Amino acid sequence: PTAGFKEWYTQQEDYKRFIMECVAALTEFNESSAVTDSIVQMLCYCCYNSEAFSALTLDNVASQIASRSSSDLKFIFELLKGILLIDDSLQLKRVKYSIEGSKQVPDQGLYNIMINCQNQDQKRTYFCFKCVTTLTKESDLIHNHVLKQPEKWKWAVPWMRKTQDQYMPSSQTQNNLSNDTTNILQRTNSFQVTLEQGKSLLEEVEARTESSKAATQPKSQNTRPISRSTSQTSTASNDDFAG
Repeated sequence: PTAGFKEWYTQQEDYKRFIMECVAALTEFNESSAVTDSIVQMLCYCCYNSEAFSALTLDNVASQIASRSSSDLKFIFELLKGILLIDDSLQLKRVKYSIEGSKQVPDQGLYNIMINCQNQDQKRTYFCFKCVTTLTKESDLIHNHVLKQPEKWKWAVPWMRKTQDQYMPSSQTQNNLSNDTTNILQRTNSFQVTLEQGKSLLEEVEARTESSKAATQPKSQNTRPISRSTSQTSTASNDDFAG
């Protein structure tokens, strides 16, 4: 899209329907193509520094994640990751909006979808947690934000272990399978990577907790604890998008 496209397009009567159909179209593809790449790139471009486009697109993404078959969500999650990795003044606001849910529709946040689907739709819960852990590896801002709310996601690590033990007790890792296309959750390489990343995040939380406890202990003489600043601190508001 050219400069000024967003300003022009939001003035068109059917732009909301167009975005809805673009997001929905991604559920029709199982393999990457020029079409899926173009849709993802176009929507990410439109979300850059735009609350209206960001809110509308993320609302449609959340609706698809919550309602469509989990086998149809491969490129919906690719779009979501692309949008949440956009490095602009709205990044943290988008992350909170998508992962925690909005004030109006909190159940459409990834954390709540994980909780609501953990028993009857294990693949959907797994895909949501996989998305969160993947994002923490690709963005310091998201990594730090997720670590600040361990109570929202830490249950997913023992849940994955339990799911693995109950439903994949003697299976070897299926190197030739992908949970994107299987009907049931499988012990794939990606499953193992997600579980290990979840464990790593838990270890970081525990290390930070121990460090915080140690910092509050009385120090002898004039010794003072050294605080370590985190990268990419943001002053973004926790308010929902206006659009």
